[in-house]
Amino acid sequence: MSASAKKISRTGQGLGRHHSEGTKAKLSASALGRPVTWGNKISEGKKGIPRTPEHNSHAKEARERSTWKPPRGSSHWNFKGGVINYLKSDSSVLKEWRKAVFERDDWTCQGCEVRGGVELNADHIVPKWADLSLAFTISNGRTLCRPCHVETKTFGWKAPRRPSEFQLPLPMVVQ
Repeated sequence: MSASAKKISRTGQGLGRHHSEGTKAKLSASALGRPVTWGNKISEGKKGIPRTPEHNSHAKEARERSTWKPPRGSSHWNFKGGVINYLKSDSSVLKEWRKAVFERDDWTCQGCEVRGGVELNADHIVPKWADLSLAFTISNGRTLCRPCHVETKTFGWKAPRRPSEFQLPLPMVVQ
């Protein structure tokens, strides 16, 4: 192995160095069977050709004439009814609901019955998105420690994303 080859291999990818003529020939030969796409041909043909002022003015006029606007609000495909500020985790209404659920359950996890020394979460049995009318119903909440909350079917990324995928647990009574 030559000294220059050792130097290139020690620097990793040989950054800053150029291929030798022999390597260029090998690369060219290996690319002979690959298809060239229509987009690549156009791109290669336009390289080095500056846009003319005429082209720029036509493009500007076309942009101004265009009536297409990205969908916003209720016309967007993923619209779910707008922002509901009182459902955010820092809202006073949600904080009051959490406190009421904790007090009803005597600050005890309803899954493993651990009390004290653990992080408690107020869990919605029926998720807020599934039935907004139950969002602040105290009977729709339960106190769970973090490990028990993570095990629920509706925690974080495990939650179903559409109401049709969500099924209520059978032994549940919501008033």
